[in-house]
Amino acid sequence: MRAHQYLMKNSNCLFLTGASDKKLSVKSGVNIMAPGYFMEMLAMAAKKVPIALGKPSKDLSDLVMEKFAIKDRKRVLMIGDMLEQDIGFGKNSGFQTMLVLTGGTKKDELLDDNNSHLIPDYIADGMIDFVKFFDDLNKSKM
Repeated sequence: MRAHQYLMKNSNCLFLTGASDKKLSVKSGVNIMAPGYFMEMLAMAAKKVPIALGKPSKDLSDLVMEKFAIKDRKRVLMIGDMLEQDIGFGKNSGFQTMLVLTGGTKKDELLDDNNSHLIPDYIADGMIDFVKFFDDLNKSKM
């Protein structure tokens, strides 16, 4: 309510948001409501569009590109465990994407999702799979 009042009373008040997650996994099989819903409610109530500095925003992507002087987006691999935030961020940014199934998204959720924009380029059961792949890749170059 306080944020709403600031936004309504001061036209110069910046509306910055961070995490847009709709759910947070607190343990296996247990998810709770996350900040994304609150951000959406505040945006609707204040009739303002926030500057999103969390995944999957384009604003964050632009900051990353500039900060790390990335020239070729396709040479970046976004690794994450959430479809909307991590894979969505990677896709919005033009990066390659890898979903690890050890966190917020389980294999059945991935298979049930109908949003083609959130289909990762690669899937791994965990980060150890990525490490093994990278080791094998380096060995093949010798």
